[in-house]
Amino acid sequence: MLLPSLASPRTLQAQVAEPTATPGTLVRMEPPSQKVDIPELVTVDIFVDDIINPDGLGAFEITLEFDGSVFSFNDFDLGSFLLPPNSVRTFTKFLPIFEKDLNGDGVANGIDTTGDTMLDEFDVDLDGDGVVPEPGVVRFAAASGGDFSVAGPTGSGLLATVTLATICGRPGTSPVDIVSVILGVPSGSVGGIPARTQGGSVTANDPGGPCATPT
Repeated sequence: MLLPSLASPRTLQAQVAEPTATPGTLVRMEPPSQKVDIPELVTVDIFVDDIINPDGLGAFEITLEFDGSVFSFNDFDLGSFLLPPNSVRTFTKFLPIFEKDLNGDGVANGIDTTGDTMLDEFDVDLDGDGVVPEPGVVRFAAASGGDFSVAGPTGSGLLATVTLATICGRPGTSPVDIVSVILGVPSGSVGGIPARTQGGSVTANDPGGPCATPT
């Protein structure tokens, strides 16, 4: 299945409207706070708790926001919740999406720079605040294909692992907010799996000395 916003990557505004979540469905950051020394990478685990829909999880999409002056997005990997033996469905991750400002005015206003309606391009505002581009906003996702009658994983587990890079000479503490989340069932039916979110924070300490590329 393919999530709606991934099927149309030129979406102008963030899809932040979510159905009312049941109390037990939670997407959260773990640990809720941590510290690293520059120039080390920091690993942020994203867990999902209590998926009780019998159809299970077929896809997810998360928009993450952090202080882009302190950290930069490095990569994300699928968590064990989406892998065998926990899941019999095969999940594929998509390339992350970042905010985009085509005309450099700092405002998400949907500019077509091509003059060809078949190649329209638009500003990309992932968190829906009207300001673009923000270097600390990223959207990442994964989906599974195949037989819709085969249930996805249920229960709780590690959904994804996000890696952030510290920035040389930029110590500080950054909140890490899960701005929006979409959890889809294998059939892609409207409504999906409602979920609430819980973010955290990460601190980058400057131990002094020259910056080096982490290995």
